[in-house]
Parts: sequence; structure tokens; C-alpha cells
Amino acid sequence: MEKRLRLAYDLLSKNGVIFISIDDNEQARLKLLCDEIFGEENFVANMIRQTKQGGGSNSRFFAIEHDYVLCYLKNINVAEDFFMDHNELYLKRYKEEDEIGRYF
Repeated sequence: MEKRLRLAYDLLSKNGVIFISIDDNEQARLKLLCDEIFGEENFVANMIRQTKQGGGSNSRFFAIEHDYVLCYLKNINVAEDFFMDHNELYLKRYKEEDEIGRYF
């Protein structure tokens, strides 16, 4: 896996971003490996992604309904912010406003 991650790092553009999905069994090891290859300072987030709903019998104690998505930037100093404009329909729910901005 380390060789593949190093190749992924080399293939990323200078402002590239990578998202890596993994289950609970290897998440901690992958985080350590990615910190080594991409640099701890380029770590953005460890997100949880829901993979199913409603429980199940795949675990003795808890139903596992998610996996993890690690996000790293190649270089946090040159990367652009993640931002998505919202349409007016979405923004209508923000009816209150204070000195910081709109809220609901």
C-alpha cells in the first residue's frame, strides 16, 4: 500500500487533493502512513461515510454502518479553499441576521 500511496502523491498536482476510503480495520494504520507520505500538516479531515442503514449481523457487539474517508492535500499552502455556492432556495431558510451574518 505504501508504494501506491507514494505513487498517488507523485501524481497529484501541486494543489491536488486525495480522498481515500477505508474500513475500520485499517483506518488507524492508513492515517499514520498518509501522515508520513503526505505530511501531517497536509491532513484535512477524517470523514465518516454511511455505507448502510438499519443495523445488521456483521458484528458481535455493534452494527457497523460506516467507513472512513481520509482527505489530504499535497500542499496545504497552495491549495484553494473548499467552497460551494448555495442557491437562493437553500439560502431562504437563513432568515435571521446578526453582526457575523445570516443564520437560522
